[in-house]
Amino acid sequence: MAELEVSDYGSKPEKRIKFVMRMTVSVLGFLASLSAAIGTASTFAQDRKLSASFDLEGVTIHENDMPVLHYQSRVKSHEGGWPRSGYVHPLYDTRGEVITEDFPEDHRHHRGIFWAWHRVWVGDQLIGDPWVCKDFIWDVQSISTSRTSDTRSILAVVHWKSPLLTDDIDAPYPIVDERAHVLVNAMRSDEMGAKFRVVDFHLSFRAMVEGVRIGGSDDEKGYGGFSPRIRLTGEESFRSGGEDLDPGITAITSGLSVNIARPDSGLVMIVHPDNPLVQAGRASWILRRSRSMQNAVFPGREPVLLTRNSPLVLRYRLVVHDGSLSDETIARLESEFGQ
Repeated sequence: MAELEVSDYGSKPEKRIKFVMRMTVSVLGFLASLSAAIGTASTFAQDRKLSASFDLEGVTIHENDMPVLHYQSRVKSHEGGWPRSGYVHPLYDTRGEVITEDFPEDHRHHRGIFWAWHRVWVGDQLIGDPWVCKDFIWDVQSISTSRTSDTRSILAVVHWKSPLLTDDIDAPYPIVDERAHVLVNAMRSDEMGAKFRVVDFHLSFRAMVEGVRIGGSDDEKGYGGFSPRIRLTGEESFRSGGEDLDPGITAITSGLSVNIARPDSGLVMIVHPDNPLVQAGRASWILRRSRSMQNAVFPGREPVLLTRNSPLVLRYRLVVHDGSLSDETIARLESEFGQ
């Protein structure tokens, strides 16, 4: 049995109800299996404890007294613009410093760790641009947290809506059911003493109406999908599979992991090998040295259809580290993620 904490938002987050129940949840087995393999590449600090706290903005995971990440469930905007919800910010490094950005001056629509697309259709109608937070609503239906001895997870149910698509009483109705599972592991050290923390994302998207398609930007970049917006200092190196990468304007094809690191901090992004369009252990990336997000590209310029019966599942792993994580440890964490 595992402990599940639920916060049910409904239409008025100020009046949400918290309650705790003991129950078995099918997804907990999946989440626990993701964390179980990680122990082979690291030493777990037994005195570390992960906890979750709810407030009107969402839920925050802590490790002992140090914040790890916050899931933003309430709609947030900047001077009335770029309203959004259903993303992770802040994400903290191994020292407790914030490494993500929200509403950066160069791209106000960028936000922490987010997953969004430029183009969403219902039939032949474009119903908003969630990438730039235009004509789009992330209606968070519920949030729950669960725990095992060494993990803490967030499970969010989110309905996609648009003011351009309404019912007979002019109310936006749901077009996609999103289930976001964010699994946080306690901080560990590898054989060389490098500190790191693994955070896994299991994202599923099921159409609630017929004819829903999602696509990246309609240009040679084709960006869209899972995207960390992290703070960059200009000191960062970009590596994949033990080799240096040269970020450019358009997408590059490389291995399933990319390590963005500087001497005191780093973030590894890993694409699951079973994700759609991944072939022969290669993935498509849009990477930037400054003023932008880092994007694990999916699906690219050509849209994909979401169905009502079989959800689209996308899985990603982030490894927050102290800047010294070796290529060998990254390779093990990538391999274990794919098992």
